[in-house]
Amino acid sequence: MAPETPFTLGPDWVKQFMSGMRLLHFLRGEDVTIVPKTPMAPTVLIEILQEIIAGHYQPDRYFRAGDKPVLDLISQPPVVAAGEVYTLLGFNAETQRSRAISTETGGIAFEDPFWAIFAAQAVAEKRNLALPQAKDTLALWANVREAAAAIRRKNYAPAAFFAPISGFHPPDAAPRFALLTIDARQLEALRTRGLQSFLQPPRFFELFQSPAMPRG
Repeated sequence: MAPETPFTLGPDWVKQFMSGMRLLHFLRGEDVTIVPKTPMAPTVLIEILQEIIAGHYQPDRYFRAGDKPVLDLISQPPVVAAGEVYTLLGFNAETQRSRAISTETGGIAFEDPFWAIFAAQAVAEKRNLALPQAKDTLALWANVREAAAAIRRKNYAPAAFFAPISGFHPPDAAPRFALLTIDARQLEALRTRGLQSFLQPPRFFELFQSPAMPRG
């Protein structure tokens, strides 16, 4: 069973997700006044991401028209509490870096549903861009507002925020999102390095890539 307050954002993950979805609708020319038809849950989030990436997202399955759209974006990393267990979003993408290591690939880990939304949209558009680019965790979160501003200016370019992926794991697999459980110590290491192995047996996950790294 998924935790009642998943992700490091705690209950605020729903506001962050809905702000991201309103921006996605703006980008796609769809209704931005959306509100959930039912309480949002992590399992529903996964369903929506899978529909986006498959190219058959149907807003009216999940949302109805509401009042004036509200953007309530968090752009600073939430505090990680020692000893706590957190839920992240996993995406089974392979990258140049993950193909070069001996540990089995886990994919990309998203601490923030915002980046998962726009990674899914980029892959749906056949852009093969899904790994967030940032010099560190502070920049990764600050880029949430940068991406939102670019979308509202109508000059958003996925390549400005995401690095390339080279396929999915296992080979020939379809793109797939899933929920991951990670402890505070592992999350701190993931934030610090942008990559970390966890789960059993260990799998290699990436949170972000520095823009200075090769994009091959």
